[in-house]
Amino acid sequence: MGYVDGAGGFTRARACAPVGRAPVGRAEESTHDAKDNEGRNGLSAAAGEIRTGHMAISSYSFRPVAADDLPRLRRWLRTPEVVRWWGDPRREFELLRADLDEPRMTMRIVSFRDRPFAYAQDYEVHAWPQAHLTHLPQGARAIDSFIGHTSMIGRGHGAAYLSLLAERLCAEGAPLVAIDPDAENLRARRAYAKAGFIDESTVATEAGAAVLMIYDPRRIAN
Repeated sequence: MGYVDGAGGFTRARACAPVGRAPVGRAEESTHDAKDNEGRNGLSAAAGEIRTGHMAISSYSFRPVAADDLPRLRRWLRTPEVVRWWGDPRREFELLRADLDEPRMTMRIVSFRDRPFAYAQDYEVHAWPQAHLTHLPQGARAIDSFIGHTSMIGRGHGAAYLSLLAERLCAEGAPLVAIDPDAENLRARRAYAKAGFIDESTVATEAGAAVLMIYDPRRIAN
């Protein structure tokens, strides 16, 4: 799967989704989400950095998904844009719930100025063998992601936080980071390119044609 701005990324026997969703129904909100007017302000990514000299202090943060986040993830999976790319929300929700107990999967809630608005997961590319990833080096990570609030789509948030996440994964030892949006998901592909991912090839996956994109810190450095 691996989508942002609609969402999506790699396919662990699933389809990916682009970052960005439809409005959340108030009736479905839990007390856990009292603070969940997450994307209502519709701030742009440019507003997410405070520059001091040559330093940029990010307003994006990542935290591990907890059981209390499941109601929020269930709602996000039901939004039209996520359904378009990730597929059946009930099936995807059960996968996410099961992954809470899967040590090979790192699940994160992405926040902007302390307001949750997106989901991202990453895992070692060989943990769930996929033909189009077998050539990647050991330790490489794959990302799947989506944005949960429509007002945050198209404002540069996907590219901003994915760039930060890929940079972090490489700093922690990953030789590179991969993402594979649906070939027709042009919005996600543009967001990933802005985040530093480069098209490698068009590949066949269980979910259909996808574009394998690679974030390689050596290329970024050059």
